[in-house]
Formats: sequence, structure tokens, C-alpha cells
Amino acid sequence: VNVHNLVRGLSPYPAAWTTFEQDGREPITMKIFETAIVEWKGALSPGKFTIDEGHLYVDCIDNRIEILTLQAAGKKRMPTADFLRGLK
Repeated sequence: VNVHNLVRGLSPYPAAWTTFEQDGREPITMKIFETAIVEWKGALSPGKFTIDEGHLYVDCIDNRIEILTLQAAGKKRMPTADFLRGLK
């Protein structure tokens, strides 16, 4: 809940940000503008990103949040599904 509230409090300016790392590729810095809390009953690994069927989730200490809107460095603001379609 704290991460979700932080994103809400910083959106749209200055915006919360994070680094998204892929195996063997350069990390992508991105601003996060909108999130949603997801009901999750499984185990959580804080800081871990999960991509599932066009959705991007990040595990926090007490819950999982879905990143809904973001802006990758050098790109314009977009829905997360569009960002994921552009990943190789």
C-alpha cells in the first residue's frame, strides 16, 4: 500500500521512478504514473518484476501492485501494455 500511495502522491510531477532490468540487457529507467493494488495470495519477493499476459507487476513487502501507466527514458508516457509490446 505504501508504494501505491507514493506513486499516487508523486504523479504526475515529479513522478515515482524505478529501473527495470532484463537478463543480459541494459536496464531501462522509467517513471511510474499509475498503479493498482492487486489481491495476491502467493509468496512475494519484494522488488521482483513479473510480466504476465500484458501486465507488469512488482512485488512489495505486503502486496503486489500492477503498473498501469509509465514512461520509459526517452519515450512518451504510455499504458504498460504498449510498453511491454515493444520489449524484445
